[in-house]
Parts: sequence; C-alpha cells; structure tokens
Amino acid sequence: MKLAILVAAMLAACSPGGRGTLEPIASAGVELTSTHGLPDDTARLSAGDVTADVTGSWTNTNETVEVSYRAPVPTRFPLNATSTWRGQAVRASAAWNRSAPAAGNAIGQPLLDRGRIELAGGATATVQIEFARPGDNRPAIGDEVSIAVPMPGGARTVRFRVAAE
Repeated sequence: MKLAILVAAMLAACSPGGRGTLEPIASAGVELTSTHGLPDDTARLSAGDVTADVTGSWTNTNETVEVSYRAPVPTRFPLNATSTWRGQAVRASAAWNRSAPAAGNAIGQPLLDRGRIELAGGATATVQIEFARPGDNRPAIGDEVSIAVPMPGGARTVRFRVAAE
C-alpha cells in the first residue's frame, strides 16, 4: 500500500496537470530578462536592429511561444519556426500577429499561410506561434523543449524547461 502511494505521488510530480510555463534557459545569444514579473521569465534575442522577447507555455497537446518583436525600421523575414522535444521536430501549426486585428479572428492576423513576419518600423508586434505535439506525448516537469524562433537572418534556437503553472 505504501509503495502504491509513493508511486502515485511520483507520477503526479512528473506528469503535470495539463498546462504550465516554459522557463527559458540561458545560452549563447539568449539573454534572460523579466517581462512578466518573475525573474528570468523571458528570453531576449537580437538580430541586427531587431529585438525579440520570447515567453512560452505548454499544454498536454502543444507548446506556444509569444514573441514581442521591436524594430526601428520596417523589417520582413521568413516564418520558419520549429519545436523539438524528445528528439522529435514539429513545424509551427498556427501563428498570429496579435498586434494586427483581423476580421472574424479575435486572436489576430493569421501568419502561417503568409510564411513571413512583417514588422512596422518603430512599433512592437506580438506574434503567437503554436506547435501541436503529435500523438499522446505529454511533457514531464523538467523536460527540455527547443524552439527555433523566427528572426532576421534565420531562426534562433531558444531552449526551455517544462515547469508547472
């Protein structure tokens, strides 16, 4: 009986309740900063004059990143985003420019069909990118997810650790 309780407690700790945050991991070219009130909750990337603040979350079925881009001049670059988890790469399944309203779409202007991100000079654009995880692959607290974030000159990899809410 005690063993069964111990096993149940261990599974609960390893299999989160269906959603949580993705905590960025510092690495070359990735600066950690705070934009949502928690220490080091955001990965900051730079490419030329473009800066991007990246935060992430997960559910049992997908990973989602929100990228706030800033550019002093108009900029355009490919939407080439992938997520890699447990050795399996997944291309973006949805993407929206949350800063641009779209008729009939409360999330924002769909971007996936366009295949590119366009930034107006001197403004901030918030882009949400989702990656649907195939099959019944649920993450465990502490798992690592790598996400290729679209940037001018090519995507930049940000590593995240799966965390609870």
